[in-house]
Amino acid sequence: MPSSDGAFAPKSLKSVLGWSAAQVCPRSVGTGVRFSLAVNVDHERARAGIEQQLGKPMTCATGDGVRSCEVKLGSKKTAVLLTDLNGRAQSSLIGCYYFYLQ
Repeated sequence: MPSSDGAFAPKSLKSVLGWSAAQVCPRSVGTGVRFSLAVNVDHERARAGIEQQLGKPMTCATGDGVRSCEVKLGSKKTAVLLTDLNGRAQSSLIGCYYFYLQ
């Protein structure tokens, strides 16, 4: 059953890039569509794994209590990584945005 924000937990153990998925979050965001997963991995391992899988380095920034990284996959597609900056985060949000009004 989805939560009030549309996210839901997988019914069985699922993994992405070898990390277990804790939550799936599909939704429309402004002028784009986002599909993301909360995975049980810290920021540095998530970033290294995504960069290795995509073969491209991510550009990162910090702000509003979040460390965020992204890499352009095409003219309207961007892979993203978000991790809380509380210093204890052992999970990260990974996903892809598709901007349909650019």
